[in-house]
Amino acid sequence: MIPSHAMPDRPVISVIVPVKNREALIGRALRSALNQRGFAPGELEIIVVDDGSSDTTRDVVESVARTASHPVRLLQNNRKPGANGGRNTGILASRGTWIAPLDSDDAFAPDKLHLQLAALARTHCRTATCSWATVRTNGRISRHIYRHDMLLTGWKLSSQLAWDTGFSTQTFLVHRSVVDAAGLFDETLRRRQDYEWSIRLSRQGPILAVARALVMVWQQRVSITADPSLIIPSTRSILAKHRWLYARHPGSLLAQAVKVGLQIRRARRMAAQA
Repeated sequence: MIPSHAMPDRPVISVIVPVKNREALIGRALRSALNQRGFAPGELEIIVVDDGSSDTTRDVVESVARTASHPVRLLQNNRKPGANGGRNTGILASRGTWIAPLDSDDAFAPDKLHLQLAALARTHCRTATCSWATVRTNGRISRHIYRHDMLLTGWKLSSQLAWDTGFSTQTFLVHRSVVDAAGLFDETLRRRQDYEWSIRLSRQGPILAVARALVMVWQQRVSITADPSLIIPSTRSILAKHRWLYARHPGSLLAQAVKVGLQIRRARRMAAQA
């Protein structure tokens, strides 16, 4: 850790990393956040929220923190167990003007936060997402790409949300005022929480999509995703909570049913291969 007198009074961005038993992966995620280009020491803060790890995850985090150029804080999840409780614990403890979620098994590109922040400044927008790439368990890479930078608003934004295309938790950079207005992650959901949160974020104004793939997501065999029993109740809850969205785009309900079916099929295949 660098001396506290060298730190700015308040970080620009708080990166929130929930974690449980990721001793082999958490270091990669933290280094990707700490090595962001364009930020002076202390302009970022990394908040890691442990959800009761039984391996050496905490030791890895503390080791990274000792030599980090930005402060790394290790907290214990004091809310409902699970990633959402961890994210919310971190958000409530954070001091940054902007919030950037990051899962413990994924990574930011080196210029992720700098490019998003610059694009937000140009457009006076308060929420940004970006393209990303997913590394499948079979080693194949699939890319979720916007063709060009675009401001998602109105019908275009609600349509994208209704069909659930183009958003992932790690892609977001959100102004604190938007998070305060939209609310924290829904801790009752065990699945699709990033999708539900993005719906509430969209109610606070446009979302700026940066075309470059600035996040790498690694699909894990041992994951909450591998439990198909969690998908249907979470989807039912989301559909009931946001009836206004699906009433505006009635055809999207069929698309939601197809998406859930595909997710269950994929989850069962992953569970069989684990």
